Amino acid sequence: MNSLQVSGRWRSQRRFGVNLDHRYTVYYWPINIDARCMRCGSHFIFHSNPAVNYEKDEKVGGYRVNYQPTACKIGGQGACPKCGKQVDHIMWPERAYFKFETSGGVVWAWDKQFLDVLRARVAGDRVLERQLCLDNFHYHYFLTRLPKHVVVKRHRRGILSKIDNLLRQLSQTVALFRHEPDRFVIQQLEN
Repeated sequence: MNSLQVSGRWRSQRRFGVNLDHRYTVYYWPINIDARCMRCGSHFIFHSNPAVNYEKDEKVGGYRVNYQPTACKIGGQGACPKCGKQVDHIMWPERAYFKFETSGGVVWAWDKQFLDVLRARVAGDRVLERQLCLDNFHYHYFLTRLPKHVVVKRHRRGILSKIDNLLRQLSQTVALFRHEPDRFVIQQLEN
């Protein structure tokens, strides 16, 4: 008998190998997602269908976990206010509006609120991060899955400048919409 094995069970902290926390395989996405239009590249709100993370298992009588990747096809509906293109699904994170490249990979956020939480984490502002996460548990859930290259201190300056550029770009879009709201409404009605 192997010295590590006692009466058919392994002696380690992982001997009870039931993963109760499915945070790395089950993912919840928000109902409203900021996406980029495939046709014109402008910003639009995509209303996603809720993810089905659990389904009834008739054989056992309980529920079974449906494992879903983060990078996937998300169903729902949305329309671009600029060109009028209507979509019933988006490929995530390819169509993310708040997305940028870093040396470690792609960093993205679901919407502006998630981008604010991401900025607080990268900047190291724990008080603001905690206040934002108290409002919605999805923010904390999002932050626990950030790759290491996002939160490492040596990448902080570059990532913060890219996040600030995205926020500046969004504020310019909102300012344009405030000055010319009729143009956007007329385009929506024509399409």
